[in-house]
Amino acid sequence: MTPDIILLVAVAAVVIRMAVLHGRLRALEAQVIRDPRTGAFNRRHMQVTLAAAVERRRRSGEPASLLLIDIDRFKQVNDLFGHGEGDPSALIPSREIRKTPGGRVLLRYERRHIGGARGPER
Repeated sequence: MTPDIILLVAVAAVVIRMAVLHGRLRALEAQVIRDPRTGAFNRRHMQVTLAAAVERRRRSGEPASLLLIDIDRFKQVNDLFGHGEGDPSALIPSREIRKTPGGRVLLRYERRHIGGARGPER
């Protein structure tokens, strides 16, 4: 093999390895910003997305809305029946919200993340 062929093969190997690593990185990024149970984005993603949305709305002057939904007794269902029964109950609202039209981002935000305060469990 000529030195040019050897160099070409080496560069091709590096490019292939970089593509594989890029795919793995994208998969890890998705895991870091999504709730594994519901597929909704998590608090980390919310912080970035919400800040960008507020800034975008501030510049455009267009209205925006934020809807928070509290699933009553979700922790009690998980504690009583286990995550096998409780987790699917969180999927029902997330599935329905995804069906709605518009520029929405579905986020899962636990009560413990709200200013460190905990309200009464219902």
